[in-house]
Amino acid sequence: MGDRQVTVALSAIPNTGKTTLFNRITGASQSTGNWPGVSVERKSGRFTLGEYQVELVDLPGAYALSPVTEEERVVRHYFMDDPPDLVLNILDARNLYRGLGLTLQMAMSGLPMLVAINMMDEARTQGLVLDLDALSDHLGVPVVGISARTGEGIPELQEALYGLIRHPEAARPPHVSCPPVLEEAVKDLARRLETSAGVRHLRSDFLAFRLLETPSDAPEEALKKRADVWRGKIETALRMPLPVACARCRFNAARGLMLEATHQDPPAPDARSEVLDRIFLHHWLGLPLFVVVMALLFQTIYGLGMPLQDQFARGFDTGAHGVNPILKCPLFSQAEMSPW
Repeated sequence: MGDRQVTVALSAIPNTGKTTLFNRITGASQSTGNWPGVSVERKSGRFTLGEYQVELVDLPGAYALSPVTEEERVVRHYFMDDPPDLVLNILDARNLYRGLGLTLQMAMSGLPMLVAINMMDEARTQGLVLDLDALSDHLGVPVVGISARTGEGIPELQEALYGLIRHPEAARPPHVSCPPVLEEAVKDLARRLETSAGVRHLRSDFLAFRLLETPSDAPEEALKKRADVWRGKIETALRMPLPVACARCRFNAARGLMLEATHQDPPAPDARSEVLDRIFLHHWLGLPLFVVVMALLFQTIYGLGMPLQDQFARGFDTGAHGVNPILKCPLFSQAEMSPW
């Protein structure tokens, strides 16, 4: 990729701080428009990284590459039709499980990829400890911890991105266990895709999953028919729609990875609370301090209550004097004498 423009796709599920990171990296060098044929906004920005001019494409937030929502269809077509040079995927450190399904799909594509774990500062506040090395080993891609809001880890992210641009390595596909019938279908279609005239820039097993999801996207009629046959076999054997079966495979893998890479530590003690606890829970001073505090509380209540009580009493007296003349008028006197 030497001395030329590099395209990096910024991908994530919604609400992971993707826009914050995009703004921090690109600054004011941004342009907006729409993706072809849809009303989904297309935003991109440019920045310099060493000797490279990098175009950062902010992909719509999507939970998967399955063509369910309009945003997911945009992301899917982008990867299938005009894939980027690199993928920068963002995960929320506070909830890895939600985003790992998409991350696993992206890593299986074979494109060079970097994962940024955002909101590390908030995760630490909650007592979460993340094993970034374990995540990197299982995903087969570099992983960096950042906080897009504070700027923590951004230099390390740029350094890792620069290294990946200079020495792009295809992602080592993570292992995602699937039912035997689904794995057999993927292997069969992957072999056929390798000998077809289809897409060459993505891994064949990644393309096989996409072909099973939408057989109509097959580059050849024979592949389309084969994918239709396999899809019917899979749904009959598993008694569930194929997209549901694929999602279960991904999120079972995501759950195991999250449990291995995330640990919960007790939250850091509050220094102020500890000082107060030592004073008010002291085995000698605690009870006398309690008596003093309660005495002050009662004194405060009575000290403020008596003047307020007098004010209310005077207010009611004044109101009564004002109402009495009204009640003595002839209209109310006749109402009292009415036989009704």
